[in-house]
Amino acid sequence: MIGNSQDDTKHSDAEMDAKRLHDSWSWKEWFVGILPGLTFLVFEGCMFMLTLYAGKCYLAVSEGDTSSKPYCIAASICGIMLAALPLAALFLPSLAPIWFDWAACCSDMHIRKFCSRITTACLHMAFVMTLFVLLMLVVTTATQLQDIQTTLRLQADCLDGSLLEVQELLTYKMKGGSATQARRSLMNQVEPSMIRALAVGNAAGPSNVRIANAKRRESGKTDFNYESGQVTDVHIEFDSFLNPGNNSLQLWLVYNARLHGKPGCNEGGSVCSDSPGFTRVEGQWLVDRGDVSGDLQLGTCGSNSAEKGDCALVRGNLSGYKASVSHNEGNTWNINLRLPESLRVGSEACPLAWEVPDRNVFWVVGAGLLFVAGAICCGALQVSGHNEGSALFVAFACALCFLIAAIVFFGLALFSDFIS
Repeated sequence: MIGNSQDDTKHSDAEMDAKRLHDSWSWKEWFVGILPGLTFLVFEGCMFMLTLYAGKCYLAVSEGDTSSKPYCIAASICGIMLAALPLAALFLPSLAPIWFDWAACCSDMHIRKFCSRITTACLHMAFVMTLFVLLMLVVTTATQLQDIQTTLRLQADCLDGSLLEVQELLTYKMKGGSATQARRSLMNQVEPSMIRALAVGNAAGPSNVRIANAKRRESGKTDFNYESGQVTDVHIEFDSFLNPGNNSLQLWLVYNARLHGKPGCNEGGSVCSDSPGFTRVEGQWLVDRGDVSGDLQLGTCGSNSAEKGDCALVRGNLSGYKASVSHNEGNTWNINLRLPESLRVGSEACPLAWEVPDRNVFWVVGAGLLFVAGAICCGALQVSGHNEGSALFVAFACALCFLIAAIVFFGLALFSDFIS
C-alpha cells in the first residue's frame, strides 16, 4: 500500500510539473514548437501539388500537346529529387530531426519515431514511384516527330482569311513495334483551318490516313506554358503500320494558315505600299518551335524565288506577284512577297498571324515574392531542430509578409488582365 501511494505521488508530481511547464509557455514558444510539423505539412502539400501538375502535363502530352512535355519532365525530376530527401534522412541521423519531428505530439517516444518514419517513408515512396512512372510514360512515346518538309502556296482569294496553303511532309520516328496514330501541334497564332491528312502513297507511309480530332488549346497567363501553350493539337489516325527497314513513317498534313508579320508599315510593320497597285509584304514562317529538323520551299520550286506563273505557287488567279524565301535562323524563314493591293493583306479580310500578349509585370513580381517566401520556409525547416525560437519566429513572420505581398501582386495581375 505504501509503495502504491508513493507511485501515485510520483505520477501526480510529474503531471503537475508537466502542467506548470505547459502553462509557462508563451504563445511564441508554442508557435515555434508546432513549426516543424507545420513546415512538414506545407512541404507535403507542395509535393502533392507538384505531382498533380506532372500528371496534368502528362494528360496534355497524351492528347498531343507536345509543348507540355518539357514541363512534365522537369516537374517529375524535381519531384523525385525533393521526395528523396526524407528517404535519405532514414540513413542520415543528422537529417532525421528535420523530417521526423512532425509527430512530436505522440506521448511515447518509440511509437512517435516508428509512426513518423514509416508514414513519411511510405508517403514519399508513393510520390517517387508516381513521378517516375509519369516520367517514363512521357519519355517513351509511340511516335516522335523528326522532320518537317514544308511547301507554301498562296491563295488568290485569301480563303477563310488565310493567305497561305501549307503542305507538310511529316516524318515520324517509331519507338518500336507498329503505330496507329501520330500527333502534330500547330500554332494558334496562324489560325490553322481546313486541316486534312493524306497518305504519301508509297511504302514509307501508312494507309487510310485521317484526322481523328483537332483540339485547340489556349493556356492562361497563370500557366507555366503560357507562351508555348497556344496550340492546336492535331490527332492523326491510320491503319496499323510497321516499317522494319528504318523504323519511321511519313504522311502529309495540309491546312490553311496566316503569315507571321506585323500589320502596318511603320515601326517595323510587314505590309507597305510598293509600285502602283501592289503591296510589299515582308513576313516570316516558323516551321516548328522545337528541335525538329525542317526545310521550306515555295510551291514546286527547287529555288527560293518565284514570280508570275512559276512553280504552281498560287491557288487561283493572281497576276503580277513575286515571291522569295530565305532562311533566317533555326526553323524560321523570311517570306518576301509582292502582291496586288486587291488582296488587302494585313486587313480583316486577309489578316496576318497574331502575337501572344506578354505577361504583365505583376505576375513576375508575385512569382519572385513567392519564391522568396518558400526559400525562407526552407531555411526555417533546416534550423527547426535547434530550438532557435526567436530566429524561427522572425523567419516565419518575414515569410508570411512575402506571401501576403505575393498574393496582392497576383490579385493585381488578375485584375489588370481582366480589364485589358
